[in-house]
Amino acid sequence: MLSKMHRISRPGELSAVHRKGGRSGGQAIAVSVLRTRRPVSRFAFVVSNRVSKRATQRNRLRRQLRGAVHDWLPQIAPGCDIVVTVRAGHPVIPTAQLRAALAQALRRCRLLP
Repeated sequence: MLSKMHRISRPGELSAVHRKGGRSGGQAIAVSVLRTRRPVSRFAFVVSNRVSKRATQRNRLRRQLRGAVHDWLPQIAPGCDIVVTVRAGHPVIPTAQLRAALAQALRRCRLLP
């Protein structure tokens, strides 16, 4: 689980990342990044009803993404607000494939080495 200082919690901040930030991603995942002056990077995870109508599947995807980010947190560049969005049509993705897609998107944004 990510600590509170690593989470984007206000809706206004989330929309600011979408409006002003750069985007990258693949078929399953999109990442929006906004550079900030904070000492740590903060994250938000978006899995809409279009991905799956079942809340259990959406929550599982969120947990998998949070777990991957938690494992990589020491390696991720500080000072960014990052929104990770699962694209529609990908309700069941194996964990290894989801982590690989997220790592690839973060590398494209130059957040992971």
